[in-house]
Amino acid sequence: MQKGKSRKENKQHTTIEKPPISKTVKGKILYMAGAAAVFIALFMGTAYFSPAFANAVSNIPVVGSIFSDNGRPGLEQASEKELTNAIGETQTIDGTTITIKEVLYDNSRLTISYFLESEDAIGEHYFSGDSFRYKINGEFPDGSSGGHQATTLSPTSRTGIMEFNIGNEAPDQFNFELFMEADNGKEWEFSFPVETIEGLKTFAVNHNQTTGNIDLHVSDMSISPSGISLNYKTVSPAPESGRIGRIPAQYLEFRITDRNGEEVTSYSGGSSGTKKNGSIHSTGNKLFDPIGEKVQQLTITPYLKLPSDGGGVKLEQDGNETALNGDMSELKNVEFAPFTVEIP
Repeated sequence: MQKGKSRKENKQHTTIEKPPISKTVKGKILYMAGAAAVFIALFMGTAYFSPAFANAVSNIPVVGSIFSDNGRPGLEQASEKELTNAIGETQTIDGTTITIKEVLYDNSRLTISYFLESEDAIGEHYFSGDSFRYKINGEFPDGSSGGHQATTLSPTSRTGIMEFNIGNEAPDQFNFELFMEADNGKEWEFSFPVETIEGLKTFAVNHNQTTGNIDLHVSDMSISPSGISLNYKTVSPAPESGRIGRIPAQYLEFRITDRNGEEVTSYSGGSSGTKKNGSIHSTGNKLFDPIGEKVQQLTITPYLKLPSDGGGVKLEQDGNETALNGDMSELKNVEFAPFTVEIP
């Protein structure tokens, strides 16, 4: 099912006409740059894409797999093993066509590739931080994080990869509705089924430790051909009003090494939190490259990646952004104890 419209015109010009989806709820995704993350609304972990991605994808046919040449081992391996789902949904709005190419879902992260072609030149910021929204089985999420990487092929065409860190609360199979809005008001709406990647192994970790004023609970881990997903929760004191960037737990990262001391590359992740009884309760997810089938043990070391300075923005209910103070001098580092996980 596909729908779309252009906000700049009263008359809808699209190759497919369907009844519009109700938009009484705004479920926008907030994307952030810089070292400081935005809390309360949601966090974003910066998605990693190889510097070679632009050259690689520009040299492959747009009808081919964007996943297979993006320089990230997890997506390349999943594509080579034919574990991604080809979608091929195409929609044209006022001379601009978007095709959803592939989808990969590993129980924590949903990755989508697309190809865009327009009759007119495409601006550098055609899609911005809040250009993408989605529904799972008809419902907007309470919060989400993710990343977007676009590669220009010509002044009128480009490819892109969207990544949504949706946590492990979604079912193994669901219907996904994607809303894409350009800077000129054009909107595309796609709907397609999603199912979990084959070969996914999820197991409990149940590790707890308290360091400084951070209570950490690592709940579970998923391993698949596309990579590792680590799910965790934290509880820490709430900051004073307007001092959201002073929560050390929002800078929590994890280092994973195998038995030989080789580090597994981490490339993205995100978290969201709420205030309860004077504390911030957050749920997060970190993503890593895939590991070999013979790896049986991993050592996980939590740590804080504190910024020296910076700031961020907070997304208000009316959709406007409020700048956050960038002074991070009062943040203090703490050391967590490493722990070992046996892979069943």
